[in-house]
Amino acid sequence: MAIRSREKEKLELLLARVEQLDRGLAADIRSFCCEELNKASASQRETEENLRQVLSGDSDNFYMVDRGYQVTLINEAAQRNLLRAWGHRVGVGTNILDVIPHDTTEPIRSSFARVFLGEQVDYDLSINKHGLPEWVRVSYSPVKDEDGFVKSVYVATRNISERKRAEQEKKEVEARFKTLVDKCLVGVYMIQNDRFVYINPSFAEIFGFSQEELIRKMPVMDLVLEEDRPFVESNLRSRLDYDIESLRYEFRGIKKDGSVIWVEAFGSRTRLKGGIAVIGTLIDITERRKSNESVRESEAKYRILVENAPEALVVYDLVERRMVNVSESACRLFRMSQEELLTKGPEELSPVYQPDGRRSDVAAMEKLQEALVGAKPSFEWMHKDSEGKLIPCEVRLVRLPSENRQLVRGSLVDITERKRIEKEKEKARYELKERIKELTTLYKSGQLVQSEDLSINEVLQQIVSILPGGWRYSDIAAARIVVGDKEYRTANYVDGPHKQLSGFITSDNIPGFVEIVYLEERPDEIEGPFVTEERKMINMHSEMIRIFLNRRNAENALHESQANLNAIFHTTDTVYALADKDLRLVSYNDAAVKFAREELGLQAKLGSSLSDYFPASRHAELIRRINEVLSGRAVNYEAKYVQPDGSLHWYDVKIFPTNDKEENVSGFLLAMTNLTEKKALEQRMLAQRIREQRKITRAMIEAEEKERNKIGQELHDNVNQILASTNLYLAIARDHVEERLEFVEKSIELLNSAIQEIRLLSHQHVTPLKRINLKDIIQSLANELARNAGLDISVQYNVPLQFRIDNDLKLNIYRILQELLNNILKHSRATEVNIYIEVCENYLRMAVTDNGVGFDVRKKKKGIGIANIINRVESYNGEIQLQSEPDKGCRIDITVPLT
Repeated sequence: MAIRSREKEKLELLLARVEQLDRGLAADIRSFCCEELNKASASQRETEENLRQVLSGDSDNFYMVDRGYQVTLINEAAQRNLLRAWGHRVGVGTNILDVIPHDTTEPIRSSFARVFLGEQVDYDLSINKHGLPEWVRVSYSPVKDEDGFVKSVYVATRNISERKRAEQEKKEVEARFKTLVDKCLVGVYMIQNDRFVYINPSFAEIFGFSQEELIRKMPVMDLVLEEDRPFVESNLRSRLDYDIESLRYEFRGIKKDGSVIWVEAFGSRTRLKGGIAVIGTLIDITERRKSNESVRESEAKYRILVENAPEALVVYDLVERRMVNVSESACRLFRMSQEELLTKGPEELSPVYQPDGRRSDVAAMEKLQEALVGAKPSFEWMHKDSEGKLIPCEVRLVRLPSENRQLVRGSLVDITERKRIEKEKEKARYELKERIKELTTLYKSGQLVQSEDLSINEVLQQIVSILPGGWRYSDIAAARIVVGDKEYRTANYVDGPHKQLSGFITSDNIPGFVEIVYLEERPDEIEGPFVTEERKMINMHSEMIRIFLNRRNAENALHESQANLNAIFHTTDTVYALADKDLRLVSYNDAAVKFAREELGLQAKLGSSLSDYFPASRHAELIRRINEVLSGRAVNYEAKYVQPDGSLHWYDVKIFPTNDKEENVSGFLLAMTNLTEKKALEQRMLAQRIREQRKITRAMIEAEEKERNKIGQELHDNVNQILASTNLYLAIARDHVEERLEFVEKSIELLNSAIQEIRLLSHQHVTPLKRINLKDIIQSLANELARNAGLDISVQYNVPLQFRIDNDLKLNIYRILQELLNNILKHSRATEVNIYIEVCENYLRMAVTDNGVGFDVRKKKKGIGIANIINRVESYNGEIQLQSEPDKGCRIDITVPLT
């Protein structure tokens, strides 16, 4: 409008001057100018009407404010939303400062001030009002006159809620992806400036370090064998210097303990915080290298990658409208001879239309004109060769200096492969999203089956509810789990056109299956509309549920076994009392209650101090013995109690230290056996001959020792070992999904064996192991542990077949070996165990060695297990020697006379 007014003023001034010269001519000119001005006014009104329609129909909010803060222009969307946001109507003529809320934290006034000084102001604003977007982008732009003076401010707001939500979703996906990487069994690393800036736990475990020891601390090459460092450095540098995008190679690494391993690394170049970095994966291939060494030695160690061919170059003359120079690579690109290519123009080397719908001749000329005026346009373009084959290219144009010609040089790079890769990346992103969805479903299911607070019905119902979310068409998916005659299903489950099913059988022979149903038709993939990953996932869920049900069955059996053990504990005649380091009673059996009542005249009470049950005169002796036990040594002595009739009751007292999970002494176990009858018998036999007395005494002591230690030793050395092995198998089953069935079944077998052993013990049966060949049962034990615990166990049994070993000695040798192997599994972290048994000069010798972490024999406390081993050896007048040092394994030598 201002422009039209100035034009009118100029015309009026021109007419006035003409009128001074010639009034007739002035009249004609005035008539003509009035007609033109009327046309211009009509055009202006039409333009203003179109502008109003555009402003009222625009979905974005914008308004314009002059230097007096008066609104000079505003669209309808801005009027509506400012009324909702500020509570005031805003229109043309409104002073914007009068309607801005006083309590707003939005920097409106300061933004206007900055823009009137010539700045551009942009910020994101969060809104929490009904009817308004959650997030908007607010932009303040200066509007300048012809002299560059800021005369008004243009304010525009755009709804960016979707973008913000997308950013939040991206952060959540990245967080889930990091969780998956941290839990990945493959080592993942990121290197920048010759240091690890990230490694996952699996990478640290491969080299025997913690994450903290490696990240940003240890140089990368410190993990590489010195001979391989130039090779590894070269591979790293080739990616950091843009020579190679990604590379897979093998080299020798050094673990924390100094051992050498073979690893396979894959790395790709990436950017991190503005710098170049290498990200990749690493796996331990030592075993694979060992098994395939002969094959790998015959193969070439390295392969050289061929670089891409140079880019195609052409020079185009805009006046002659043809190529004036082309490179050989351009001839190869278009499959033309140089002479033929020099006769062509851009439109002849392109399809009629570009992928964006524009005509190639028009678009090509626009780009050439841009280059002609000094720009350096870079863009993607679809070319075609002499056979009509389309070639996507990246084109860069630049004008060449020339005094009399308009020359533009074009640099053409065939990006067919890049386009293919981009398409594959897009597909990979989609597949990654699907895999994340599947892994999330597996993770949630895994969490449910690990829950100890939920019943079987609750776990299976929750799993069936989350199953559809892991499939590609989750919106039309339904799920069902059937176990025996019980069924768990989603609310929308009905029979559908597509089904995927995976069956299983539990350890108690109950059949079941997991089923996914698509309720609508979908196109065929690998298995109907289902893909390979979905088949794997339903199989994994089926196996997970089977293992979960078997584990629950095993836990129930274990509880039953524990109940049996408790029954034995409370029905034995031996007094048992468990106390902590402060002498407070933690547990005791019925025999202990009876002892306190009949011998001490006191009532046993949990939480009371053990010293309360002893007279003050015995406190010093009691404290001395307990301190000795708490230092890690077992104590054994006899105690007498005077009866009302003056007679004495004698007790054999044994106090054993008890350890916590960290093998620290946490308390002690008191065991008391009534020796009164034994003492009386000894008195009656004093008058007998010395020789007979020794025989009878030995027989009585052995009988009493067997009676006294039968329950303790058999429970610890037999039942406890079986239960410890059960616990080990269950722990392995928890951590090794693929072998979980085998370990759970083994656990059930061991539990059944424990129950059988308890039953045999209760009925005073002779252990069946006495009827088994010693070599066979030792080899069977070694094979079992080698298969299930991953130990490499070597057994050398050099005992002649005709040589007979006492059955009791065979049983004790087997029990000793059981205890030793159990200790190795629990504490040594060994991978190799050697067992050697021979008969030499009427002695049975057994040596057991391992390559575990070892320990300081001067500091290591002896538990019940090693104490029982020593007792068993000494009961046969044998000797035991233990040799060990930290990080040097352990060796135990046992020698037992055979006569």
